[in-house]
Amino acid sequence: MQRIIVFVVYTVGLAVAQDTCNLTMPTDPPPGECCDVIPISPFVPMLLSKDCWKKYPRPSGSVMAIDPAFKRHDICYLECVFSDNALLGADLSLNVTAVRAKFVTTDTTLSPVLSVAVTTCLSSYSSLRDPTLECQSGAGEFTNCVARRVFTVCPAARWTASTECDALRDQMTKCPTFPIKLWCSAHSRGNTKG
Repeated sequence: MQRIIVFVVYTVGLAVAQDTCNLTMPTDPPPGECCDVIPISPFVPMLLSKDCWKKYPRPSGSVMAIDPAFKRHDICYLECVFSDNALLGADLSLNVTAVRAKFVTTDTTLSPVLSVAVTTCLSSYSSLRDPTLECQSGAGEFTNCVARRVFTVCPAARWTASTECDALRDQMTKCPTFPIKLWCSAHSRGNTKG
């Protein structure tokens, strides 16, 4: 009897945890307003590619973190960005030297956080790739990994202390595969020059 009760509690707990991670991607507040690192991240302009936006337009309708169309858009868009910025090798794998050189900042509060995130994500991005997607470079997985790591350990000097931002950081910590758009705002993506 105890085994059945434990199993039921575990199953219900697992279902509740999964439900809280399958929500619409948070936009209020935008992650970049909670962890204000956009102005001190010199690589951000490359992430806002008008050409790649045209090749991979955002799917219409409600964008869910688990929506395959959204996931494909996100991963392939970032692969296009990396390709356009010579961050991929001829075999479409990440050019580690070029990526390390691009993902840097001179800001003393962000630099150590970003450095650890880049190192960690370069060693783990390939395990995050979805074999069902046609874009297999790992550029999207790497970028999402870096954004998540920077956001969850955002330097105190760049963090906006609020109930909403703290709740968003808690959600990102509890939902390790939930996408976070740290370097993009609702007004910037697809509206850049170049």
